[in-house]
Amino acid sequence: MWTGKQMIVWGGEAAYSTSYVVGDLYEPPAYADGAAYNPRTRTWTRLSPAPLSPRYDVASVWDGHAFFVWGGQGGGAAESNTYFADGARYNPTSHRWKRLPPAPLSGRSDATAFWDGSQVVIIGGYGFADLGLVNGATFDPTTNRWRLLPPLPSTAGFYHAPA
Repeated sequence: MWTGKQMIVWGGEAAYSTSYVVGDLYEPPAYADGAAYNPRTRTWTRLSPAPLSPRYDVASVWDGHAFFVWGGQGGGAAESNTYFADGARYNPTSHRWKRLPPAPLSGRSDATAFWDGSQVVIIGGYGFADLGLVNGATFDPTTNRWRLLPPLPSTAGFYHAPA
């Protein structure tokens, strides 16, 4: 994620390795660490530990003041079907994380996140049994509150998940 001054990366899953194959399943571990890269100084700085469990395929965006991370999927055999519905914001100036309040959305991976200038918008993603989800919500960092979006039109192959 680009902040205007640095690139921030967080989480992810291990690269493919046959050691992560269990039967017919690929079960790589997920990560809960991150770093910031400053291209001007060509240096990396580790992020402080996040209050989130290891995961990949998160929705993330720069919200003008902080790195916003929400959702994602767990990694490894024990958590490969875990879809998270929690998140946090990282302030690169204070080097601190702050947990987000509970979201009105079900857990999911691969959701789309964007900043509209005043709020973060989360749309779609994939949930349990890889069902495509077509609902969404907004998060206002000023009030620290979520708001469900109106239902999106149905699309073949996608599921209207309960809030």
